[in-house]
Amino acid sequence: MFKNMTMYCIASSWQRHLQALEDALQNTVFEKCGATQGRSVGWGAPRGEAQGPLVESVAGQWVMRFMAEAKALPASVLNRKVDEKAEHIEMTEGRKPGKKEKRDLKDEAKLDLLPMKVGEVLPSLLRDWVSEMDCTSKAIRNMLTPLRSLFEDALNDELIDFNPFERIALSKLIRQTANGKRQRPATMW
Repeated sequence: MFKNMTMYCIASSWQRHLQALEDALQNTVFEKCGATQGRSVGWGAPRGEAQGPLVESVAGQWVMRFMAEAKALPASVLNRKVDEKAEHIEMTEGRKPGKKEKRDLKDEAKLDLLPMKVGEVLPSLLRDWVSEMDCTSKAIRNMLTPLRSLFEDALNDELIDFNPFERIALSKLIRQTANGKRQRPATMW
């Protein structure tokens, strides 16, 4: 039933009532990350029920559920997006952006990228990316192993609904000869 549990023993002299704790926790109810939020934390119903109580008493023990959600934004993806925006300014205006403008471009890039979710990486994107790799099957496997693990961890942590690797026949895809240029994994984002 529990994926991760931390137990705390509260001194018997503590005279807080269950309803008082419930009322106090209502101020910090967990809400999923918004489009521009990078991280969100709060309290949720222990049984995962919508509108359920935030504290439950089970056999004299109080059960609460602390929840956290974070949108991971790889630095390489963010830097690539900032570089693209800087190149666009260079091409259109004929000048290089300064430090302050680059900082603004970075904030703008974060706002552009945060709404994207890992769940938007579809099996078809992975298939296309793998089929365009121009290297040995061993090299492809070595590149894909950490990515597969990342998706498995995200699935276990309930950050995504499915692992896109489960829906493609990787071994068959790797055996096929690739005719295109090699792309970086970050191009999926």
